[in-house]
Amino acid sequence: MGAIKVLDNYNKQVKLDLQSISNDESPENICPQDLFPKFILEIKDKDVLIFIKYYMAGVEITESLLDSFINFVRKDNAEGYEVMMLKRIISKLQSYDIHIDDLFSTPKCMNELENQDVLKFFNYYLSEEDIDESLIDSFINFIILHKDSALISEIFHSQIMKVYPLNKCYQIRILKRIVSKLEASEVYIDAIYELFSKALFDFHETAYSYRCFLDLKLEDIILVRKMDSQFIFGTTGMTTWRSSAVLSEYIYRFCDFDNKNILELGAGCGLTGMVTAKYHKVKSLCLTDGNHHVLEQLKENVRLNFSEADNINIELLDWDNFEENQLQVKPDIILGADIIYDDLLFPGICKTLAKLLSNSDVYAIFAYNIRSKPKPEIEKLDAELAQYNLFTKKLCVAWLPTDKKGIDFEPNDGTRIRILDEIFCSNYSFERKNMEEKTIF
Repeated sequence: MGAIKVLDNYNKQVKLDLQSISNDESPENICPQDLFPKFILEIKDKDVLIFIKYYMAGVEITESLLDSFINFVRKDNAEGYEVMMLKRIISKLQSYDIHIDDLFSTPKCMNELENQDVLKFFNYYLSEEDIDESLIDSFINFIILHKDSALISEIFHSQIMKVYPLNKCYQIRILKRIVSKLEASEVYIDAIYELFSKALFDFHETAYSYRCFLDLKLEDIILVRKMDSQFIFGTTGMTTWRSSAVLSEYIYRFCDFDNKNILELGAGCGLTGMVTAKYHKVKSLCLTDGNHHVLEQLKENVRLNFSEADNINIELLDWDNFEENQLQVKPDIILGADIIYDDLLFPGICKTLAKLLSNSDVYAIFAYNIRSKPKPEIEKLDAELAQYNLFTKKLCVAWLPTDKKGIDFEPNDGTRIRILDEIFCSNYSFERKNMEEKTIF
């Protein structure tokens, strides 16, 4: 799939019917020998060999290696090399009996689960959320009562998890808690022990892992590819943060952004913006960040979640050097998730906001995590906003009804997520989609 994507990105003239491609293995389980058995031996170009090695290992590929690969397939026998390689990949993928569309639907077996706690457990697990002891206990009680049920294995081994694997450390941590509780009760369930053993013995570092956010009601999925290091490439934007999940849920449940132009600042992995575009009929979405590595990751996440994304743009935006005319579309709504964690960033953010909010019809919603008590960042931000004649109209705890898709708004570690809502100089009231449910205001 990666080779196909690379060629597509360079506007190659190869037409592929992606619907005919099937996949039943995660990238790390498909080794180079499977996809490029004899073809590799024919390649003498060292950079091309490194490209293939990096691609199969899931390692970040530099522009120079991409260029070397493209130059290689453009040589005299370019079409022969290209077609042969693509045919080998497609042939291998077609040998698996799964259609690409099946990867982007919720595991069908989850619809058979009636136990809401177990359903919530799996939602939390797939989205890599912290799981409290009560849900672990509910899950254990369920599997003890249903030892012979195939549901557990079907969910843990679902195609979405094979092709887009979770972080291995997270899997081991959760499964270890389950195994410890089972051992304490002197209960042994083969399926769980096999999962735990496989996670331990197959453990190896990978460049990327995925978070999977399910909407069982709509049978929809949002996939987020991210790196597991919190700080890499000089940025915190290569991984996902809790505030983006909270803001996503808030927008999904309570806002009406139909026919709006949306701009997300410091988009990172793009979860908030993608949720907005997927569940609202937005006129346009502009995902921005100041780091080129983050922009590449945003492109990949948009590709994963949208077959057609004509109204989604990804742009470089440096807060310290921002001019409003650099945007292709003027925004109606500005979003920001966990971008005000460092007071050194406040001047740039506020300068950017001052320019973007010069139109009274433009509104901003920020979500952020209070990480310390007392909360000096709030006072510092207020002071910075005051310099630009901006102010926070409402500062409210992001307390929402217990969610149904794996996002906990009151973390177990005692931190509080807050939404800094409506940074602007005039009143605005969002239309809630679910008025019967309690809102945070």
